[in-house]
Amino acid sequence: MDPSLRPSPDRLTRRDLLKAGLAAGATLAAEPVLAPRPVLAQQPKRGGILRVRGYDPPNFDPHLTLNFKQSCPLSFVYNKLVRYRVGPGVPPGMYTIEPDLAERWEEPDDTTVVFYLRRGVRWHNTPPVNGRELTAEDVRFTFERFLTEKANPHRYTFDSVDRVEAVDRYTVRFRLKEPFVWLLHMLASPWASWIVAREAVEKFGDLKRPEAAIGTGPFLLVRARR
Repeated sequence: MDPSLRPSPDRLTRRDLLKAGLAAGATLAAEPVLAPRPVLAQQPKRGGILRVRGYDPPNFDPHLTLNFKQSCPLSFVYNKLVRYRVGPGVPPGMYTIEPDLAERWEEPDDTTVVFYLRRGVRWHNTPPVNGRELTAEDVRFTFERFLTEKANPHRYTFDSVDRVEAVDRYTVRFRLKEPFVWLLHMLASPWASWIVAREAVEKFGDLKRPEAAIGTGPFLLVRARR
């Protein structure tokens, strides 16, 4: 600061403060503006352990519990036919449907929706599925269990579904009782539309225990501690 603008301690007036503030502002304005340093992209690393801390879910069976505490851990383990698009470019409140296990789908009429599965998707490489390929039969089994499990609190969300058919190894057909425009959104919901394995249900009786949470997602649930 210019010494001539520095007031004497015993004569500090409002005019002096204004002069000092203007001088300081001019000095700051003359300083160069520094741009943030660019962050170099790093090569993604496969593998590793993800530890998630959250609420304790009542259990891990998506067809036997209506509880948001369950959805977060299961989202790392399972996949759905379709999902909501997420990411930094998605504005809040935008629910755009995009493929997940199904690479595409079509609606030949008002009460039929056909899904074509991605090929080469595999279950976790752990007993009892041992990394086998996911097929249309897995989707059919999942929704047959969904619709026939009497204790399923989510069953009403697919009341419009009459039946689900495995047309061939990679094609699934939903037959509706009546037109239902929200079907894709129900399938994209993070609550109960995860695709589950028949072998896991048969081995454990249900999917309540963490070791029964076997899916096709990016992570294998190896331990759950309360």
